Amino acid sequence: TQTFTMPGEGTRGSQVQSTKVGALDNNLIGVSAGAPDAVWAVGQVGNQGLVLFWDGTTWASITSPNPDPRVFLSGVHAITTDDVWVVGFYGGGGGTLERTLTLHCSRSGCAAVVSPNSGVGDDGLEAVAAVSASEVYAVGYSTVTTDTYARVPLSMRWNGTGWSTLPTPPTPPSVSTFAFHHLSFVSSGDLWAVGYIYNS
Repeated sequence: TQTFTMPGEGTRGSQVQSTKVGALDNNLIGVSAGAPDAVWAVGQVGNQGLVLFWDGTTWASITSPNPDPRVFLSGVHAITTDDVWVVGFYGGGGGTLERTLTLHCSRSGCAAVVSPNSGVGDDGLEAVAAVSASEVYAVGYSTVTTDTYARVPLSMRWNGTGWSTLPTPPTPPSVSTFAFHHLSFVSSGDLWAVGYIYNS
């Protein structure tokens, strides 16, 4: 597979050639635009994370850490053209647990930032939204029992110095899986999160 990008131009769009990294499959999951000449996209190359930057003319790969042989990046939010948060998870292969992953990025590269894991099983992040440099939110899932499908929402907040977990709604009755997949903010302290519930 190869990445595919298409900017909107009024009511129509046209495909823009994107960078293919290495010989393995490339795919993109999330995108955030800080400006017309500063667009960020994230996904995977093989089983590793992929971060791309659009400078208005071409896409380029941005160096990002891969703390495990299996890394999945799904959410990105540009606070400014050169101050970006990326979220996802790492692990989950060979009997290991999935763990939350947060990256703080600029055009010079991305650095991993320690983030909490609140469950006894897999934890991961799906989306991120930044109100400011000192107010960033991320959502995903946490597994609170030994049942790998018994997931509940995971919400976190960055206060400028560290990540902490936030309270989330209780799981509705008879629901085995309950997770967040995306979020957006209206203003400071006023955010919407969406996801799904599953009842077998």
